Amino acid sequence: SEPARNLSRGACEEDLCVSGNVVSWYEGLDPATRSIKRVFSMGSEVIQAFWCTFYEPGCVEGGGRVKEREGSSSSHSSAAAAVKCMCVHESKCLTLFMESGATHYVPFPFLIEGVWPIDGGILLQRQVASAAGSSDGLPTLFTLLHPLDDLCPMTLRRP
Repeated sequence: SEPARNLSRGACEEDLCVSGNVVSWYEGLDPATRSIKRVFSMGSEVIQAFWCTFYEPGCVEGGGRVKEREGSSSSHSSAAAAVKCMCVHESKCLTLFMESGATHYVPFPFLIEGVWPIDGGILLQRQVASAAGSSDGLPTLFTLLHPLDDLCPMTLRRP
């Protein structure tokens, strides 16, 4: 099995290990005493598993949603609630297991070369099928800033 990214929460460390189509979530600092928190069996071979944090606009107070603070221009302002999740990358999709227990499935509309966690979401690189050095004119980098959003292409603006 292959260890994935660690997540430290206070005095406890959590690891993700991938073996074939199984992702194991371990908890504990010492490998001799750590325990399995959960095991996920996926529909196809897992390419990678990692932790990610999304930011919800507004925050939850007293069970109700609070609107984004006025004048806030940051993509994740002080009113944004951090939502942690475990991401499982398979060849045709990304499955997001949220802390709340919700599961989101994001199918890929094209082949993916790489997936990385970024602050507030996920960065994806589209696999370019054309010959080396040539471009098909389509974006190669995309972001996913919320589990329910579509993949958004990244663009380069030149002055």
